[in-house]
Amino acid sequence: MQIKGFPTGIQTYEQSRTDKTRADKEARKSSLQGQSGDKVTLSQGAKLHHAAMQAAVDSDEVRMEKVQDLRERVADGSYQLDARKTAEKMIREDLENWMGRSINE
Repeated sequence: MQIKGFPTGIQTYEQSRTDKTRADKEARKSSLQGQSGDKVTLSQGAKLHHAAMQAAVDSDEVRMEKVQDLRERVADGSYQLDARKTAEKMIREDLENWMGRSINE
């Protein structure tokens, strides 16, 4: 007697292997989907920095040649900062903020 449509041993093994592979793929997929719930929160300072950088990139006033020149000079050590001028400007700006008006040089 012959029964049609009844799986043979090899067919059963192949089906089992295929089902296992499919189950493994589904498990990996669901595992990756579970990881997608992670969140990244940026600090207010990071948001401000990003906004400033984006504004600088979008601005027509940014002279990329000068920026590149400064980068190269800082990298090779030839850029010299005048500490006295920097300190004077910082103090002047702080006083202007404190007094609420501009100070003439």
